[in-house]
Order: sequence, then C-alpha cells, then structure tokens
Amino acid sequence: GAPHRRKRAFDPVDRIFTSPTGAMSPPPGVHLGGHPASDAMYGTTTAADATMNERYFSLYAKGKTPPGSSTPAAEARDAGDDAPQRKWNHLPVDSIRAEFPALTDANHDGWAFMENAGGSQVPRRVADAMHHYMCNNYVQLGAGYPHSDRADATVHRAHQLVKTFAGVRPCSAGGAGGEVILGSSSTQLLATLASCFDVLHSVGDEIVVQRAGHEANIGPWVNLSRRSGAKLSWWYPGPNGNAGDVAELERIVTKDTKIVALCHVSNLLGEIIDLPRIVEVIRTRAARDCQIIVDGVAFAPHRPIEVDEWGVDWYAFSPYKVYGPHVGALFGSAKALELVTGPNHYFIDPKQVPYKFELGGGSHEGGAGLVA
Repeated sequence: GAPHRRKRAFDPVDRIFTSPTGAMSPPPGVHLGGHPASDAMYGTTTAADATMNERYFSLYAKGKTPPGSSTPAAEARDAGDDAPQRKWNHLPVDSIRAEFPALTDANHDGWAFMENAGGSQVPRRVADAMHHYMCNNYVQLGAGYPHSDRADATVHRAHQLVKTFAGVRPCSAGGAGGEVILGSSSTQLLATLASCFDVLHSVGDEIVVQRAGHEANIGPWVNLSRRSGAKLSWWYPGPNGNAGDVAELERIVTKDTKIVALCHVSNLLGEIIDLPRIVEVIRTRAARDCQIIVDGVAFAPHRPIEVDEWGVDWYAFSPYKVYGPHVGALFGSAKALELVTGPNHYFIDPKQVPYKFELGGGSHEGGAGLVA
C-alpha cells in the first residue's frame, strides 16, 4: 500500500478504524465472507462467515473485548491502568525517529506511514549494513577465501540472531531445539512448508485451518487438502466472536487431525490467541504427530516470541515487519524437521538444515541487515 496522509484515526492494537466523527467502520479491504476471490478459493460463504464482521465490530463498538481474547489496549482499559500511557510519555521519541531515514528525510515530511502491517520502516544502520555487505563481501558462500568466510559468518549470525529472537533453546540446554529457515516472506515459507507435506498426507487425514487467520497460513493448507485428499475442517470463531474459541476447536479436532494451522494474533481482529491453551487442547485430542503451524506475523512486533515454551512445531514471522530487511523467518522444532525433507536441490544433504529448505539460498545482504 501507498503511504497515506492523516485522514482517519486508527487504533493499531484493536484494529478498529474510525472516521473523524468517531463512527465505526471495518478496515478497508477486510472481507470475512462474500468476497468473490474467497468464494472461488474456499467455496460458498457460510452463515458463520457472513456474520463474522458484524459480530466483531458490534462487540468492539460497545467497548467490549470478545471472551477468550485479549489486546494490550483492552488489558490496560479493563485494569484501569494508565501505565502504558506513562511509559509512552517517557519514550525518547525524537531520538528514536532520528534512527529512521524515512521519518527524517525532507522528502517524507508530512507523511505518516501507516502500512506497518505490510512492512515497517528500517533504521539507518540496517540500510548501511546491507550496503557495506554488498560492497565488500557480496561473494559465494563456502568458497574458503577471506571474503567468502566473512559472508559465511554473516549468514550464520543472521540465523542465530533470529533463533534467539524466537526463543529457540537447544536440546543441550533442555529445550526442544530446532532451526530457523529464512526466506523472502512468511507467505513464501509457509507455501514451501506445505509442499513438503505432500507425501505425508492422504484420504482419512484431517487438516484444521483457522478461518480468522491470514491467507498466508490458509491457502497452503487448503491446497494441500485438495492435492492429498485430506479432509479440511474450518475453525470458526465462537458464538461470542472470539477467534481462538477453545470449545469450537475441541469440537472439530479428532485423532485423525494431522495439521492445525492458526494465527497467534488475528490480523483481522487484533485478538491475541491463548497459544499455550490451544497447544494443550491439540496435543490432547489430535493425532500424536499432529503439526501445529502458527502464523506469528502480527504478534512478533509487539510481544516476545517463546516457541520453546509454547511447544509449537512451526512458527512463522516477518522480520521486515519488525524494523528489519525484507526477510521472512520460519522456526521448525527439531522433532518437526525430522518429518519432512526440504525442497532445495537434490544434491544438498537433507540433514543440511536450514539450507535444505532455503531454495537457492536466502538473501545474504538481508542477513547483514538482520544483524546490524
């Protein structure tokens, strides 16, 4: 999206747009049912789809948070706590803004970039690091000479930094272990992951997909169900409008459920899903090797990621929406990575993870930007 001048107020936490008069309206482009492209992809819209917008926006218009959901603004409001505002008042806003060329350059004067859901601006150091890498170490990896050694180190550090950011603990430290795969976006990485499951699923298996999630973690699993013949079950919001309704999940998850794809924060609604509780339900009711695949893109810019504590199998997020270069990241637990083989070149050993999943290699200069 193009940048917009300040014409409408936007609460980035509750995901509610209001006109200057305060009237409620859905965000532009939000279609939870009745959209031609959605109908063509997923079939005819159901009654649950058709009422989802009305249900959510009526709840928020009344100043209520749907049961089982949470947002930072709602938490502060319900507690009667003004601590978040006090913290904001003491932030060194001017010095923070000075780190971002897009916010200080005269060419951008008067513009408010409100498309951070599609990508955040980057600090100058990120651009400088990528420029330096491309001017000094933009060479083949693994070639054994000094420039290549420095390039190797940069890409390795990028993976290690993202693993730390995601809360990955090695098995030797009592964690579940795992790796972080880097790619062009979460959308690309999740589509690549779904293709790796083709040989593992067939008629009789079940795939559960959360309806209130992002297309990035919906389409790949819809397509997998079509290719494999596995049954597709939609996880709809509950009767009170909460996207992470536990009772609804318990109703549809069975011992044949092999995949559950969900979001950590609904990008449509702003609701923070109770991920530990959801994981517990799935582990209790689904197949023993069921894969829990989480879209954490809308969570990562706001809260710490702790994949090891949550016990998920896969967790995707986008560093380019957290002030980094245009790079996507996908965590895979050690156990989950044993189930699938990455689609990179046949001559790459399947044990070479994450490289086996990084088709043609990741963005080396993007790695430099990540560790800036």
